[in-house]
Amino acid sequence: NKSPDTVCFQTEISDIVFFNDQSKQWAGIACWEGAVHFLARPGMSNGVESIKHVQSPSSHKQDIVSLDVTSKNNMVSGSIDNVICFRTAYTGKEKTPIHIPKPPSTDKFDEFGINIGSKVSSNFIHAVRFADYESSEFVIVIMSEGEVFVLESATENF
Repeated sequence: NKSPDTVCFQTEISDIVFFNDQSKQWAGIACWEGAVHFLARPGMSNGVESIKHVQSPSSHKQDIVSLDVTSKNNMVSGSIDNVICFRTAYTGKEKTPIHIPKPPSTDKFDEFGINIGSKVSSNFIHAVRFADYESSEFVIVIMSEGEVFVLESATENF
């Protein structure tokens, strides 16, 4: 008996989605530091079961915290640098990324009008989900401070 090949990722895995049978890809994997990987369906190679994987170029620069997939194998990812990316499992190629602007920092003043510091917003994407499993038309974006946005994929409007 031969041992199965292992797949090693250089960063921690934060989310995984599995594609339906119509895709040559088996799973999409989100990692810290903006890495996106695809796993091909398991198969035999030289008498050993193996899983091939590829790292896809990514516009995410920080940790990806959420993935979702539709029945048509469209995938969306969201990261803490407030970037949303769309891909298909067929090519794995990223479409134009969408950047959610971070709110400006707010200055805090004491009762005499003296600036005593700034509060930098730490609001980031917490989760992204397609509104309908059958369609990639709308994506629900949940932010870490409680806001919820609906993104229309085609127009890239919230």
